Amino acid sequence: MHLCDRQRYFMGIGKAIYNERKKIGMKQIYLCKDICTPSYLSKIENETVIPSEEILLLLLKKLGREDLLLITNEDSTIENTEILKNYYKDAILSKNRETTQAIINNLKENEAHYIQTNYYLYSLICLRLAIMQHNSVNHNLYTQLNLLQKDKEKMDDYSSFLLNLVEVIFYYHHSEIYKAIEIVEKMSRDMTLFKDVEEWEIADYYYIQAIVYAKNKQYVLALQSIKKTINFFSHNLYIKNLIDCYILLGVIYKNNSSYQKAADTYQIALDYCLQNNYVEKTGIIYHNLASLYRKQENYEQSINCYKESIVSKSELFDITFSMVDLIELFIRLKMKSEVINWTCKGINLIDDSNFKSENKYYYIFNLYFQFYSGD
Repeated sequence: MHLCDRQRYFMGIGKAIYNERKKIGMKQIYLCKDICTPSYLSKIENETVIPSEEILLLLLKKLGREDLLLITNEDSTIENTEILKNYYKDAILSKNRETTQAIINNLKENEAHYIQTNYYLYSLICLRLAIMQHNSVNHNLYTQLNLLQKDKEKMDDYSSFLLNLVEVIFYYHHSEIYKAIEIVEKMSRDMTLFKDVEEWEIADYYYIQAIVYAKNKQYVLALQSIKKTINFFSHNLYIKNLIDCYILLGVIYKNNSSYQKAADTYQIALDYCLQNNYVEKTGIIYHNLASLYRKQENYEQSINCYKESIVSKSELFDITFSMVDLIELFIRLKMKSEVINWTCKGINLIDDSNFKSENKYYYIFNLYFQFYSGD
């Protein structure tokens, strides 16, 4: 391998060794035993020395990741950067879980190439997509974020932008809303400093900003942000993204007690779904309409919309989520027979799926059934 190739390759592999070691909780003294000294391993992980391929292979083999030891050519960095950015764009704009999962799988299959040439970009994209798929954060994702945060000063402007974005999403899901707000406001001040950020990414950023502001009940700021996003997605005909924007806009109006505007906005989202045959979005729209009518004490309409939501959804967790809200409305209205009827439906639905332990609503259904059936 030519010296400049080795240097470029090493920029990723040293950090990969460090992160793989941290992921499995292996101490330096154990990893380097019979291979090199602990101080030399530290230099490898800190990217201050270029080790031989023999040492790298021994270290990676001990970590169970010898697949990462590959040779790259001169154009790999530029080529992989474009590939990664295209995958990222497709995943974010597709608004489709299957598409996103396929992209994640493809990224993992070619992990060695990306780690060697585009370590930070690859890691940040994978982290954001993982949070998207789980719609939550766990200890493993937190560890990955923490490792990347330590290298913030080493990142280029684009990777810094992605890191900030991932931090906002992470803190939002982790219910640390004030931390998310702090980063959002810093990003707004520094937006002109981020290079190579495309228009769609700015629109995506404003969408996330709107979610964060809405969560913090800063509805005026949330409205300003979501309208910027709507302008871009409407102009460029990203219909699925536009539907999500109108759903969020409806939520903002509802929480701000602008009920008619909320209803009109949900209807716009529903019309887009029906016109473009995006039936997978209708369930969440009907659920939000049900919540809106419930808040206005229009219980008949609310019940009808909850039922439409349940029929329209395809994912078990989403279906049972709407069923629980419907049952709780029946409880409020003291409609005991309906409570028992719908809790039985929920229990049977989850029983048939063999996902009892994974669906928290199974226990809620059983609790309500036991209580209201008098057992």
